[in-house]
Amino acid sequence: DMVTGEETTPHYGYYSRSRPFLKVQDGCNFRCSYCSVPLARGRSTSVPLDEVIKNARQIEENGYNEIVLTGIHLGMYGHDLHHRSDVALLLREMLGKTRIPRIRLSSLEVNEVTEEILELFAVARICNHLHIPLQSGSNKVLGKMGRKYTKEQFVSVIEKIAGMVPNVSIGTDIIVGFPGEDEHDFDETEKLIRELPFTYLHVFPYSPRPDTAAYHFPDRPGKDIVEKRLEIVALLNKQKKNEYLKGQTDRVLDIIVEEKDGKYIAGTSRNYLKIRAASSDAEKGTIVNIGSLSVIDDLLCGDVVKHP
Repeated sequence: DMVTGEETTPHYGYYSRSRPFLKVQDGCNFRCSYCSVPLARGRSTSVPLDEVIKNARQIEENGYNEIVLTGIHLGMYGHDLHHRSDVALLLREMLGKTRIPRIRLSSLEVNEVTEEILELFAVARICNHLHIPLQSGSNKVLGKMGRKYTKEQFVSVIEKIAGMVPNVSIGTDIIVGFPGEDEHDFDETEKLIRELPFTYLHVFPYSPRPDTAAYHFPDRPGKDIVEKRLEIVALLNKQKKNEYLKGQTDRVLDIIVEEKDGKYIAGTSRNYLKIRAASSDAEKGTIVNIGSLSVIDDLLCGDVVKHP
């Protein structure tokens, strides 16, 4: 639901209390034509850096092994503060002043992914996972949406990320059926998704919000056309996920245990994969290494690797 702006953070469908969210920013200064967040939430406001660190230490003291940094528009973090800050500085402070084993960024806009941020991914504590909304692969549609980049700019940033962050998982958001999206525009989106190293897609049909600019845009694609396009992107999502999973089978990945019953444990890896393993004595919230991985029904399954 775009109204609440929750689309800007990945859906932790199986989110459990093992990986707490730390909200560091709210609101948005952008005016995307489909989105009512700026109207509902106002301009970007950030939590002061020392307060974020205090909250992070509190989470760490409570025994958690991961913090997910979230915001409605996380990339604007710190720009409004009296002591101006930004995402790179936030990450450096988190690394220097906490010992939490994993720090995850929830979502960044493509033009906010700086060289400085990417260099910090060299530190294993920063999870090799980024969520970067694309929305459309057509420059015409991106322009109408009020997005602040072209598809060419998007491609060059994604290629840079893939080159700098080993085994990175890159997720994105796609809106299908935006007013004026014709066959050619959709083909461009489909082609771009195929070409880029995405590992998962969150796909939404365009939904008109009465108080937004796009509400009055003409030429909305018909329901049948939108359904068909959604199916195509859903299939692409499956293919992308599977491709990435297949590339993981010769690795050892660490998970934070989030589910546990007599038969298996399951949790999330640094690169944002749900992994299941035969039961072990690992407690919920602890980090466990999983090896001998194989893909079973779109899920990675493996065995707990005891430390050598």
